[in-house]
Amino acid sequence: MATAAFAPENCAGGSPRQPKQRWSDRRQRIIEVASLHINRFGPADIDLRRIASDCGLSRSTLYHYVKDRSDLVEDCLDKALGHIEWAAQQARQNASAANTIEDFVRRSLDKSGRYTCALSDFGFLGPERSQPLSQRANAVRDSLRDIVESGIASGEFAACNPQIAADLVLGAINWTKVAAIWGSFADAESVWQIAIDALVGLALRGIAAGISPRGLEEAPIAGVVPDSMFWKSAFDAEARARARREEICRVATTMFNERGISATTVEDIAKILGVTIGAIYHAYPGKPDLVHACYARSYDIYSTFIEFVEARGFSGIGQVYNLLLCHAYSQIGPWTTMRGQSGVEGLRVHGKNDIMSRHRDVVARSAQFYENAMADGTAHGVDALLLSSAAAGAISWLPSHQPNDRSDALAKSRIVARQLLQGLLQRD
Repeated sequence: MATAAFAPENCAGGSPRQPKQRWSDRRQRIIEVASLHINRFGPADIDLRRIASDCGLSRSTLYHYVKDRSDLVEDCLDKALGHIEWAAQQARQNASAANTIEDFVRRSLDKSGRYTCALSDFGFLGPERSQPLSQRANAVRDSLRDIVESGIASGEFAACNPQIAADLVLGAINWTKVAAIWGSFADAESVWQIAIDALVGLALRGIAAGISPRGLEEAPIAGVVPDSMFWKSAFDAEARARARREEICRVATTMFNERGISATTVEDIAKILGVTIGAIYHAYPGKPDLVHACYARSYDIYSTFIEFVEARGFSGIGQVYNLLLCHAYSQIGPWTTMRGQSGVEGLRVHGKNDIMSRHRDVVARSAQFYENAMADGTAHGVDALLLSSAAAGAISWLPSHQPNDRSDALAKSRIVARQLLQGLLQRD
């Protein structure tokens, strides 16, 4: 995501202002630029010297406005939360639940909200500083859930799981902050407005056009990912090594999803696994290598279930439904795949290029399912790539906000997939 909008002249301000106003304006610009850097590199890897340069400041001058990296990250998260809290408060003034949801999405992604950081990695700040931020984020979740419940009670919304519906809306909004970095759409004003319209449509009317998701054929997805991926043999040294790497990746992926990449250390992962740090470094030389391996493993799984859906012979919306079902199950079920999040540009060049290449391939193949459904009239006619990315982004919010109970993962995945197809509005 380019930071050209925050060139030095913009940070310095144009017209003469009082000193206090200039100080406030410059500090807000620093937070906006830093927010984009957090989305690109993750909070642990932002470069204060580069942020200062993008604002036309020296690093020493930057410290007149922020104490240190953690202070700046906290300010960025505070601004992002403050904007979404304001959007929720303003949206509640609408009379209908549908108008409230639409207003909330549009206000959350207006020009001010566009340049805020993704709501993740709270744990980077440590428990004392992160807990108040997490509580505020949960309050927004509760507020949105209450809106959905009121819409159901009035008959405006169809019966659904209100918390999952609310989380999917918030997930899609949050995804837009990093979508351009992941190449899901261009960071241009015209495309941004189309993306906002797509998110509103996804939340209210869903993906499916004139068809109930409950009548769709469902593939037996539990066995999609072969057991051989996780197989361990006592007599095969290479198989044992693969199994150890797989176990490390699965635990690391779960922690990265729940806490954020920057907030998770190798020490944390070793503690959960009950192994030494050296055992992890024996498998992966450094944390960037482990993050790369977790993403690579995840895209292998994504490719596997895309091939599975392609081979089943579904047409139209049936492909999309089973894709969403697999995707949800991969995030909240036993497969444990990485969600797209901030920090991908912090990977080493080879790792970043490899992951972005895999991502583009998966996104293009997924979007083809949506195009097939639009072609036969079973999905609403919007931009297939945007809709596919928004739905995937909505699902990516779930691992860090839904209870980690694998026992009902398939049932919950059905709820998620059907909600995205159905939308909130009551259908005739």
